[in-house]
Amino acid sequence: MNNFDRRLSLAQNDFRGIHDVVERKRAIAKSLFPDENIDISLSKMEYRIDNKRDLDLCNPKDISSKLHWLKINFRESHIGDYVDKYKAREIVKNKVGEKYLPKCYWVGDDLSKVNRNALPKKFVLKANHSWNKNIFCFNKDTFNWSESRNESSEWLQDDHYLMHGEWAYSQIKKPLLIIEELLEVDGDIPDDYKVYCFNGEPKLVKYDSGRNDIRVQMHLDINWNPLPFHNPNYAPVTSPVLKPKNFNEMLSIAKTLSEGFPFLRVDLYNIHGRVYFGEFTLYPCGGNLRFEPDEWNYLVGDLLDLGCFQ
Repeated sequence: MNNFDRRLSLAQNDFRGIHDVVERKRAIAKSLFPDENIDISLSKMEYRIDNKRDLDLCNPKDISSKLHWLKINFRESHIGDYVDKYKAREIVKNKVGEKYLPKCYWVGDDLSKVNRNALPKKFVLKANHSWNKNIFCFNKDTFNWSESRNESSEWLQDDHYLMHGEWAYSQIKKPLLIIEELLEVDGDIPDDYKVYCFNGEPKLVKYDSGRNDIRVQMHLDINWNPLPFHNPNYAPVTSPVLKPKNFNEMLSIAKTLSEGFPFLRVDLYNIHGRVYFGEFTLYPCGGNLRFEPDEWNYLVGDLLDLGCFQ
């Protein structure tokens, strides 16, 4: 066991009495890096755990270290609107057009106030102020409204910024619930095309499929050539993936939406030839984006030029 792992183990033991997961994590990070502010402490701890090496914020090279640098240093006030799933709709509407947005049926902070008669049979309930907080409704007549109200009320109590130090989320003024159109392909959640834009230019695409089953992913260049790396947290796609006929339209949308950002991932759907916006992602995996083989962490990192932002 190396020195960091030993210190981490001791800190985990020291703070085991803190029951709140986020509070405990922040306490451990601060104890490991007491001379740093809490956001830097979190980044240094997470990066070291994931990559088995120290985070160099003075001269970041790989993609994860550059994303952590952006979390700590790229703090322009407007970026909060991009991670706010409700305000992001207005950005998309103004920049590329309302036709790319799923329908929005309701916005509020209490699910009991929804007029259920005004809703379609199917929809998706999501939180505006975080990621991975969604409930899919496939039949509103059998939907567990009571359970969903309780769960979504708990969502509103979360401060998503605190878990990974994702500063943009701290700029969201009001947590909200959103009910949107449920996008489907043959009764399933559609495949996701996540366009990685570096300095306003689309460079990579992550194809993401199988959310209701085994989740699989593939990374491709903008000429739709598969790339020889994968995220170790997900299974790789093992069969060829067809390039959408309007793929150039998707790249154009992503380019327009990412203008002015050192890094922005634009998540899109393509359903029977129609493109829909999903969400913006500033810090994939909370900044802890990692690929195998390791050399691709540096090759992808080379795509992101921080020069004009440093």
